[in-house]
Amino acid sequence: MPKLCGTASSFYGGGMVTGQPIGTMIGSRMINNAQAGFIIGAVIMLASGFVALAI
Repeated sequence: MPKLCGTASSFYGGGMVTGQPIGTMIGSRMINNAQAGFIIGAVIMLASGFVALAI
């Protein structure tokens, strides 16, 4: 188990580093059409919830 802690931490850190700018870029594209942004966000959150349940 201790071997996997470093790997999990690395993936978490990498996800935070890459997810933040990608999320900002996607959000900036939705400034003029906020309704589409909320719908896309809801679909992504729903899908990630199913993925979390599957894991």
